[in-house]
Amino acid sequence: MNKKTRSTILLVLTAAMWGCSFVAFAIGSSHLGSLTYTAARFILGSISMIPVVLLFERQKLSAEEKRATLKCGLLTGVLLAVASIAQQYGVALSGSAGVSGFITNLYTVFTPVVCFILFKKNPGKFAWMGFGVALVGLYLLSGAKGFAVGIGELVLMVSALLWTAHLLSVDYAAKSAPPLHATALAFCVAALLSTIAALLLESFTVQSLLDAKYAILFGGVISVGASYTCQALGQRDADPNFAALIYCLEPVFAAVGGALVLHEVMQVRGYAGCLLILCGILLSRVRSKEKKSV
Repeated sequence: MNKKTRSTILLVLTAAMWGCSFVAFAIGSSHLGSLTYTAARFILGSISMIPVVLLFERQKLSAEEKRATLKCGLLTGVLLAVASIAQQYGVALSGSAGVSGFITNLYTVFTPVVCFILFKKNPGKFAWMGFGVALVGLYLLSGAKGFAVGIGELVLMVSALLWTAHLLSVDYAAKSAPPLHATALAFCVAALLSTIAALLLESFTVQSLLDAKYAILFGGVISVGASYTCQALGQRDADPNFAALIYCLEPVFAAVGGALVLHEVMQVRGYAGCLLILCGILLSRVRSKEKKSV
């Protein structure tokens, strides 16, 4: 298996685990506040990374690798925590799950725009067309039916920009530092910041933690530990624009998970949205194939 194929598989797995994490969040939030649940899953995610690092990156790091790990881990961890917290408050303030999901997932479209502005990296006309098709798919899948710009929508827009910055920071970290060490440090930073926010703004009981134990277990081990590890490893050999487009699959997996576990029913426009997202991803690959054949 070549690097590109392995990278694509890891990115799809990442999107799948992120999507299914919405089911765990829906269950966990019925027992815990959003910040408390986020803190709990990042703490568990940090713990779950210990055997992964010891198993796959047990070599001694050089002084340069330690510096890179510290810099990348701190940057990625802060962005991860702040983006998560902003998203939680944006969802609460907007009052619309469909609009919230659509605006949050705009980070997948912001990424190529930011790359083009900051790094002069043009993904090509087919990639732009693919992003456009996927954007329409995201809108249909979200269930949104127009939206007015209020404080909630503005906060969600900020969170989408923060997720864009996080995606690019992961891309930088994956290519600049030992990815598992940097990811583990990022989880610790995110766990610390989200725990502080939860202690200041929410309350919980031991019983509420026990009631949400399965949601926390899935959220910590799978949607944090496993998914962000796959993201770090997958983006090491992938262009961030292509990674962003693959992440458009996240709401597709969320819809499938909701249907299977929570028995949610998706409307026809939702299925059309899923189809458009897949078409957008395939369309974006046309340029890659043409370029390869030249």
